Amino acid sequence: MEIPSWAGKVATVAGLSNPITAPVVVGKWVADKAASALGPKTEAPAPVVTQPAPAAPPKPAVINEQPGEVKPKYNEDPAAQTNGAQKLVGGDGKWNGADILNSQTQLSKDDPSYKAEQQNRCGPSAVLASQVMKGPQATGDLVGKLAGKVADQEGKDELMAIQARIKEGQATHEDLSRVQHYMYKQYHEPGQKPGLTTSQLTQMETDLTGGINKETGLADFDGGKSFRTTAKDRSGVEESPDKMKARLENLKPGQSFVQFVDTDGDNKFNHYVLMGKDANGRSYSYDPMPKTNQPQVIYQDTRPQAYGAYADGSMGIQEADGSRGQAMAGGTLN
Repeated sequence: MEIPSWAGKVATVAGLSNPITAPVVVGKWVADKAASALGPKTEAPAPVVTQPAPAAPPKPAVINEQPGEVKPKYNEDPAAQTNGAQKLVGGDGKWNGADILNSQTQLSKDDPSYKAEQQNRCGPSAVLASQVMKGPQATGDLVGKLAGKVADQEGKDELMAIQARIKEGQATHEDLSRVQHYMYKQYHEPGQKPGLTTSQLTQMETDLTGGINKETGLADFDGGKSFRTTAKDRSGVEESPDKMKARLENLKPGQSFVQFVDTDGDNKFNHYVLMGKDANGRSYSYDPMPKTNQPQVIYQDTRPQAYGAYADGSMGIQEADGSRGQAMAGGTLN
């Protein structure tokens, strides 16, 4: 190629010895000088992208209920659980406490335990439900603790197998019915009248759950202001509907307690139900006795009338002075 005559001169000035590459080098040198004269290069700031606000979750639709939909005489209801072989986890492989309990009652045609026992094991059912609402870990922990309490090896082995199935996602409703059986058998004293006393239920909660919240322990329930304690050992307390309402509202997500209710109108407490808030803070009641055409878990925000029957004193008892009293057994469960 022909070398431009000016390349050699520029190369000499620039101190370059090769006139062939001089134009390239000099060109870069000139460009660098021009860039330094203009100052440091600045980049335009990235455009600000405004993220749209997340959409609020839809509010649950309130169900219009008919008068008398909550029937008080549950023991006369012929409905009984028949889905014992159904797995606890859903088709998506997830654990949903409310869905599980809607198909779980204290009665089961698949459970070989005595029907007389099933009719009176509402206390164990309610305590077990408190852990089911918290998830598989809490439920499995309860079963493991119960296995440690059971004396006979056959029962211990059955409970340990159930705990393993819960961990593996293979547990069924029949498994939960069997857990209820062993809970009742462990804490009901032979020869006593059917059902659990508030003392026995409190001991069950202490032994098998994550513990009773000390800030709202039984010593705090009465404080000289409630109507009376339901047992000499203060394992239960009766209080006004207003105080019970405040207790319900002050529950934190995941907390619950067992309530003692009167279902047959004889002014005596005869049945245990669970009152609580789920992990999302939604208030619910769980009645372990089967009911016709109703879910076992009743959420306040979708079935306020049915929920109110458990929360507003309707299933409490009448005091001598005409006031209403509601009873709480055990303590607030964490």
